[in-house]
Parts: sequence; C-alpha cells; structure tokens
Amino acid sequence: MESLAITLSSRGRRLSGSFFAPNASTPRPGLIFVHGLDSDQYGYQIRARTVTDALDVACLTFDLSGHGASDGVLDDLTPADHLTDLVTAYDALAADPAVDPDRIGVCGASYGGYLAATLISRRELQRLLLRAPGLYNDDQFDLPLRNRRTSGVGAGSTVATRSLARFDGDVLILQSGADEVIPSAVITAYRAACPRARHVLIPGAPHQLTEAVMRQRFLDEIVEFFAGL
Repeated sequence: MESLAITLSSRGRRLSGSFFAPNASTPRPGLIFVHGLDSDQYGYQIRARTVTDALDVACLTFDLSGHGASDGVLDDLTPADHLTDLVTAYDALAADPAVDPDRIGVCGASYGGYLAATLISRRELQRLLLRAPGLYNDDQFDLPLRNRRTSGVGAGSTVATRSLARFDGDVLILQSGADEVIPSAVITAYRAACPRARHVLIPGAPHQLTEAVMRQRFLDEIVEFFAGL
C-alpha cells in the first residue's frame, strides 16, 4: 500500500488530504471519507489504511475547509463551500490513474453524511454509507456556519433527501442508538427518502464513537458494505 499526503485546491482554499493506494497494476475502486463538523480526517486516515488493505481499494481522506490543516475560518464558511470541497476531492480521486472512476463510494459521518448525500446531485456514486447523518434545511445551504441551527430542523424535503431519493446505488444508514446530537426524526427522514436503504442501529452508541468497541463496529460495517465496490 502507498500512502501520500496531498494538497487539493477548492476555489482557492488549500485542503489537506491523504491518498491511500493499493499495490495493484490495474485501476481499483475508490472510496472517499468525509468527517463531521469540528472534526478532521485523522480518524478516517486510520480507517482508510485498514480498508485499503482489506478491500484493495484506493481511499481518500481530507480536511474540510476550516478544519484540521485546511485553509478557512469555519464560521465564515457555508455548507455550499463544503460541498465544493467534497466535489473537489471526488474529482481528484476519480482522475487518479490508480482509480476506476466508475466505481466510487463515499462514507460520511454527521455533517459529512449530509454532504455525502448532497453530493449525489453533483457526481455519480455507486455506494453511500451515512453514519449518524445530519440534515439541514435548504435555507441554510448558503448561510455561514456561524448562523447554523440544530441539525434536523424541519427534517423534511432537503437537497440531501431529494438527492438520495433519486439515487439507485446501494445505501447503508448507520444510526447511533443513544445519539444525543442527531434526532431520530432525521434518520426517519433519510430512510423515508430511500426506503430500500439498509438501516443498522448500533445499540447504546453516542454520536461520537468514543469507545473502541463501537469504533470497531463502525469499521466492520465499512469493510462489509464496501466489499465488492
């Protein structure tokens, strides 16, 4: 496996990323990990290494603008800006000669799950894993995050759920059984948008997976779901 630190440019903002490629002579499937608000790519770098070795896929992790080592002031940025970051990451992965652009999946958590679902309206995906995904009304899409309201306000038709409703790829929704951040109505909205999605409840899990056993459960679900991508 080859691991490279990379830099992406998203409308002039420098994004810090990491690329994990299997030792293969032919293009492999690609998988993008998208972290949540006030987080970074670190935890997903660990998962990406495991997934690359286990599934022989190429993985990309990155810090959204205003997070980790990427440029930007978080409160000045909008969900639209972060979707642009994700599109940038997707395009970089799809263009890499080690990747088959027709076999790309995305794994997003919390706010990253919301962005991943919204990405469907912009790019072609084959599989989508949403862990404890957030949901934001469309009137917040172009507002700076300093004005953000609680995830799930309205929990109805949004660009994320409308995009998911049109998606014909495989979907896995992971719900934390004791999530103190994402209301159950949000998970219900995602499931209603895509009734054929597989839904898995992790009993007793809080929003942030602080216990090793729950982080391992998440990793196991990732490996199982993206096998055969």
